[in-house]
Amino acid sequence: MSPPSNEPAPPLGESTEPAAPASARGPLRLVFYAWFFGAIWMYLTSGAPLTQYAKGLRLGGFEFGLLAALPYLGALAQFPGSFLIERYGRRKAVFLGFGIAQRLVWGLIALIPWALPDRAWPAALLILVTLSAASGHLASPAFVSWMADLVPYRLRGRYFSRRSQLGQAVGIVVTLVIGYLLDRAQLVDRATLLRTISIAFAAGAVVGAVDYVCFVPVPAREHRSPDRRLSLAAVLRQPLANRSFRRFLGFNATLTFGIGYIGQFIWLYLLDVVGMDNMQANLMLVVVPGVVTMTCYPLWGRLVDRLGRRPVLIIACLLIVHGALAWIFVRKDNWWLGYLAALLATAAWPGIEVASFNLILGMI
Repeated sequence: MSPPSNEPAPPLGESTEPAAPASARGPLRLVFYAWFFGAIWMYLTSGAPLTQYAKGLRLGGFEFGLLAALPYLGALAQFPGSFLIERYGRRKAVFLGFGIAQRLVWGLIALIPWALPDRAWPAALLILVTLSAASGHLASPAFVSWMADLVPYRLRGRYFSRRSQLGQAVGIVVTLVIGYLLDRAQLVDRATLLRTISIAFAAGAVVGAVDYVCFVPVPAREHRSPDRRLSLAAVLRQPLANRSFRRFLGFNATLTFGIGYIGQFIWLYLLDVVGMDNMQANLMLVVVPGVVTMTCYPLWGRLVDRLGRRPVLIIACLLIVHGALAWIFVRKDNWWLGYLAALLATAAWPGIEVASFNLILGMI
């Protein structure tokens, strides 16, 4: 593993590297537009639908905390995911197999209130969400390694920012539609609300699997030969021997510890304390931030390509440090005061995402 470079990419127009080989343009388009389906899955299975579903399945406060922690617990599966592709290769098969499994598990989640006794609902939801998160993280190292080979260096910032921008546009539409449907269903009764969310989850599972199916025609030449003698301990030891990687790991751990826990509880806070309905909460937490981040992604992508990854991380971090604190000032009668401050952090968050992902790609 080579150490990451903190130098900016060559200025546009000065690099001799082609923008993208002609043979790669078709696969790049497939990867780009595949996220259209992935974004539908993501917005159908998170936010207000998941929060209302968990409430309907009678999760308590501690169990909501577990629900918020499960994606981070699932991240531990990246270690065996890395081990599989380093020892056996076949990263495309690893990516497709575990990725499709991640999405289809949501079909099982959709069946919980209809196939299980009510006393088993909370445990079933937590177990299946854990399984989905672990499957997604098992696929993640294969995706990162694959994209490092597929996407030319000088295009990465703009390419992945545009891809994320596509997901935000899709998310805005999906969020408006599902928010309207949830509010209409909630006016009837709890069973109708649960049934509506179950249908959304089942549809999301199928559409989300299509995201991965789009990768089937994409070529995946192995960038190095697998090592059948490699041990799991060696997979852990090699990146940790890289000083720059240890620093990046510490940065991510600190950032996650500082703000990672608030996501699920913001939804509960808006729905149960501030008294918003599903549409209002979706507008506040998804639609408006989606418009902001969709607008800002291209800017941050260009900055990554021109300034480099580390400078962009520093700038963006300085703009998000107040973000979690701002929610204290979001009240029923003056919610907009705190939300304005939170939106500044929202505008800066794409800089964290684009710079971090490109930094990881540079380490491979």
